[in-house]
Amino acid sequence: MPEVQKIACVNNAAFVMNFQAVTQGGQSDLTDNYPIDQTRVIDLADTPFREGVEFWPEVHAILGKSQPAGQHVVFRMNGQTATYEVKGTTFDYSISLLG
Repeated sequence: MPEVQKIACVNNAAFVMNFQAVTQGGQSDLTDNYPIDQTRVIDLADTPFREGVEFWPEVHAILGKSQPAGQHVVFRMNGQTATYEVKGTTFDYSISLLG
């Protein structure tokens, strides 16, 4: 499982979206809403969670459904970023970890 400090979501989907980093113990704040061809990043160092915790992004399609990514990462203060790509439509989309 990749060890990262930041989670990024690239919006290559046909909708406006936001996302948050989720773990068994809670979640980060939501990003702002953003359109296709844009990316937002959540730095887990800015959350109250400790290193070693498993995280995944949960994407919220505006006027659509919310869904978690299947691939998880582990929080480490190492400056690395896990980038996920979101593709599809408001009720049928995928969230894929790149690289």
